[in-house]
Amino acid sequence: MSGVIQFIIGTLIIVLNYQSSLYKLYPTKRARFSFFQHVGSLEVAVSILSIGLSSVFSEGERLNKTVTRFVSFYLVFSTICMIIALIFFGMALRIVAVIDPSGPDTDLSADVTDIFQSNPPLAAVALCLHILTMVAAGKLQKTPPSYLAVEEIDLNSLTTKQFEAYANLIDTYNKHYPGAPRGREALSLMMAYSNVADHDNLSCVVLRVYQPKADEKRENRIRQWAFEKYIPQSYDEIRAWKNLDRGLDLSRQESEIDYQTPPEQEQQQQQQRPQISKNKLKRMQKKKNKGKKKEDCIDFPLETPKSAEEIQREIEFNTKLMSTEALVLLTRIESYDLTGTLTGKFGSIMQSMFGANSRFKLLCVRLGVLGFHWPFRQATFYCGKSRRPVARSAAVLRAVTEWNKTLPSSERCTVHLDPKYEEDFAELAIKPSGWNGVRLPPSHIIDLRPYKNKTVYEYLKAIKYRNQDSAFKRANGQVIESDTFTKEECSEIINLWWKIAEKRTGEGHTAVLADPTPDVIETLGKDENRRSHYRTLLFLKVDGKTIASCVLFRLGDTITSDLQGLDQDLSKTYKAYFVMMQETIKIALKEGISFVDFGPTTSEAKIHIGAKSTPLKGGMHATSKPLNFAIKIAAKNVKSG
Repeated sequence: MSGVIQFIIGTLIIVLNYQSSLYKLYPTKRARFSFFQHVGSLEVAVSILSIGLSSVFSEGERLNKTVTRFVSFYLVFSTICMIIALIFFGMALRIVAVIDPSGPDTDLSADVTDIFQSNPPLAAVALCLHILTMVAAGKLQKTPPSYLAVEEIDLNSLTTKQFEAYANLIDTYNKHYPGAPRGREALSLMMAYSNVADHDNLSCVVLRVYQPKADEKRENRIRQWAFEKYIPQSYDEIRAWKNLDRGLDLSRQESEIDYQTPPEQEQQQQQQRPQISKNKLKRMQKKKNKGKKKEDCIDFPLETPKSAEEIQREIEFNTKLMSTEALVLLTRIESYDLTGTLTGKFGSIMQSMFGANSRFKLLCVRLGVLGFHWPFRQATFYCGKSRRPVARSAAVLRAVTEWNKTLPSSERCTVHLDPKYEEDFAELAIKPSGWNGVRLPPSHIIDLRPYKNKTVYEYLKAIKYRNQDSAFKRANGQVIESDTFTKEECSEIINLWWKIAEKRTGEGHTAVLADPTPDVIETLGKDENRRSHYRTLLFLKVDGKTIASCVLFRLGDTITSDLQGLDQDLSKTYKAYFVMMQETIKIALKEGISFVDFGPTTSEAKIHIGAKSTPLKGGMHATSKPLNFAIKIAAKNVKSG
């Protein structure tokens, strides 16, 4: 409706200011009325866009990329037209106040006075319509609510069976890209991060994103089934009473033996049954699992209940499990300097004015990463099937921002970052969720699937890469992999890591989000199941001295090496960096792991050894709109430690 009124207003402005009597004015004054006609033309143009926007696009298409771009163009164009209309309003008021149509310098008809007096109200109405249509267009672009709820969950409080239930859901529903983490490894690392304490700048929490409305019919159905199965309803369900008839049951079984099918006849029947091949059985099982519902993937109850209270606890956990959409690790960086990634003279100015070196530290924010810091990768694990995975990913991001707004200011994150693989469908959900897409440095991943059951030397020969460990072997170098995570080992990891970090920072590269400590490494090494070796330490030693080290993270079908450290004086002599990459590949081939993720740094060396550059894209969201511009500049240079 407002678009139609805008069209009428624009037409009136053109018609009223196109009068032959106006040409009797001086040229400079005539130019003003020509300008007013152009203003009317712009009003007609913006009204046509407004009518087209409201009539062509429906409510359900507002998150479409084409619609979003069209609305953005409309808002920019309408803003320009509103500024011009404001100028028109000021000029029209001045003409009414200054020009005297009955003066001696003009010979105008009496109707011109009415024209002068008509322009200001037309301009005022046009301004009001601009504001109204821009607000309506802004609401059209507004992200819809997620209708999901978020709560913190303590993984340490879960029983072994409950832990396995969540892991099973992740294994079943989180395979949306090759090498996606398996449930047990993912939950183990999330639990380790949530246990990190005594760190000034780093804290982690696991979030459960879930459907707030429970399925009451299903809950009542399983409650009735559980009470009927595990709570006796009559005397013949009590074991003590049932045992009284055990002798009678045995005599009945003996009397029924004579009526069984003779062995010869049974054998003949088995021979007549159609034989099914193993491949057909596999296809049948795959087809059966494909349509499996979420509740069929989890046993109920997880543990046999012995009382009504235990049954109720099992029902409550099962209801919580079935309503869970995703588990997310939120890594909070308490004070992250957004200007720390800027280099050169401009970077120094920004750091002194707004960064850590300034008085008010306006660009030092609390950063929330929806992922692990080491290794730097996403930590959103879906726990259910969805017919619309992009919509589900967008809703999860939206739910996290909605939950963040409910927190007190002392806990609320100013900026959120969610790193994703660019090929992943979740990357398509960044814009619709109200987040900003920012390119991050690519990771480097080796696909070892074609080299199964081969040695590292056969792999190097296949990719035509020269073996780099000759000098290391001549010096009787040792390769030590440890899963004990002692204080001495963790301190050694950090000491060598600092040498690399200081070198990179000195060269002007990005600092890490948070500095690791020996206590953090020791906490990451803790695991309830020590035999799983999900995380280990790798050391290269020559003459008893460590020349290189790293932490190996096993996440299902992917192994990642991170927190690399080098002794700068000795590592070049023995090519320790290249030897460490070879040893990581060797471990992956030995354990049958399909992918090796070497992270984003030193891309040339990693590409030469067979890695492919895999683009990463970050989703970013700021609670303060003025921060968006600064975030887009700063986030382009974020790199993993």
